[in-house]
Amino acid sequence: MIVRQILSDSDIEQTKELYFSYSKFMRTVVHTTEDTFVTWLDRGGKYVEIYGAFLDDELIGIMRCRKWESLPIYNMSSLFTKRGMFSVYNYIEGHPFPHLQDYILEKYEANGYYTWYYHRQIRPAYYRLTRKNKDLLRICNMGWDDQKSQYRYDRVVEEIVKKGSEAEHPNHRALLRNEVWDNDIMVVKCSLKQEYRKTLDIFVSH
Repeated sequence: MIVRQILSDSDIEQTKELYFSYSKFMRTVVHTTEDTFVTWLDRGGKYVEIYGAFLDDELIGIMRCRKWESLPIYNMSSLFTKRGMFSVYNYIEGHPFPHLQDYILEKYEANGYYTWYYHRQIRPAYYRLTRKNKDLLRICNMGWDDQKSQYRYDRVVEEIVKKGSEAEHPNHRALLRNEVWDNDIMVVKCSLKQEYRKTLDIFVSH
C-alpha cells in the first residue's frame, strides 16, 4: 500500500469519485455537489491537504487535514474508504486508515505540529473498539508506544455537541463543517506528550 498527498489530476479524479460515493457524513444526509467538492478539496490553498492510500494505483481510502491559520494545530477529518471493501470500525490487516494516520502524524510531527482535532459520533461501536484496544490511535504505530505500553498522545473531549445543535466554539464549528448533525458528536483534542516532542521540557530537571 502506498500513501501520498492528493495532488495530480488523476488522483483528484479518483478522490472525487470516492467523495461522491458518500451521501452521508456521520449518518447525516448531505448534499454533495461539484461546488461542495471544490470547496472541500481547496486545491491550491495553503491550509487543506488530502492524503490517499493506494493499492495497485487504485485509491481505497482518504483523510483530510486542515491546518489552523494562526497556530501549529490541525484538524483531521473526512475518513472515507472505497465502498464495500472495509468496515470503518474494523481495522483489519490492509485497512487504509492506520497507514494514512501513520503517514500524516509522522509528517506533521516532523514539521512541529503536535496537536490535532477530530470528531466522532457518540456510538457504542467506538466504545467497544476503545475497550478492546482496537481504536485507530491504538492500532497505528505513531499513536502507540510499544516499549512504554502507552499512547503517544493525550486525548481529551473538549465538547459534546448535542444533535440538532451547533458547536459552542468557532474552531469546533469549522471542524463540523458549520453544520448541524442528526446525532451527538464529541470533539476530541489530541496532543503529543512532551517526551515525544523536539522541544525541551523546561518543567523537568535535565
